[in-house]
Amino acid sequence: MYFEKEITCPFCRKDKTESVPLMYQRLKSNDAGIKFLAEGSIATEISRLPPHKKAKLIEHLTPPSEPKTKLPAGAIVLMALVVSWLSTGSLISSRIGPKIYFWLSVAIVCAVTIPFYSILSLVIENFRRGLYRYKKIKAVWEKQYFCHSCQRVFIPKD
Repeated sequence: MYFEKEITCPFCRKDKTESVPLMYQRLKSNDAGIKFLAEGSIATEISRLPPHKKAKLIEHLTPPSEPKTKLPAGAIVLMALVVSWLSTGSLISSRIGPKIYFWLSVAIVCAVTIPFYSILSLVIENFRRGLYRYKKIKAVWEKQYFCHSCQRVFIPKD
């Protein structure tokens, strides 16, 4: 193995196992630098695999994907309109009067900012939940091992 304790497969009882994250990195990098680290025939087994089997194995061992942030485009556009409304206020205030402009600006800011804040807080909360789920799934993925004999993925019992 690669500087870690020998772990036997619970299915076939052989010790030709390898950490899934390490195996995934090796497959993605086409065994870059493996000649310096390899001890046995595992490295040569992987390098002899045909490309379509390597691709299938990479797909099977792929780590979980990170959550993506989806920003609400409509709310951002509304905030841009509010900012432009407030920045062009000096032109408008001379026509409708400063008091009316002030109260109109307060009404527009309240009408747009409160929903924008609500939407943005929901987006942030959904992202946090997704990140929490991702961390849990990633932790499980990092504990997994791949058996070269029976081609199964398992989590060793300590």
